[in-house]
Amino acid sequence: ARMCVTSLALLTGPAHAVTPAEIAELSEDDSRALFRRYRFAANDGEPCCNRCGSPAAWTYKSGELFKCKMCLRQFTLTTNTPFAYRKLPFKTIIQILSE
Repeated sequence: ARMCVTSLALLTGPAHAVTPAEIAELSEDDSRALFRRYRFAANDGEPCCNRCGSPAAWTYKSGELFKCKMCLRQFTLTTNTPFAYRKLPFKTIIQILSE
């Protein structure tokens, strides 16, 4: 089975490709989708388990919560990131990462 890396390589990578003007145009849903694409870039934007690395997960609550099909652990887009316990909008997170 293919294991997925879920590191935040986006801190130094693709988030810097977004300009402040482009970020200003993003809705919160667009910002969440962009963060998801960056966060799980190694799996083409599809969620990967932060615990076991499995690329197979169910999606719940309109894309805000995931559950690993292998270890059954629940996780979110920000699990195991510096943003995990902060209630920041995704647009703000994208702004922080692009600086």
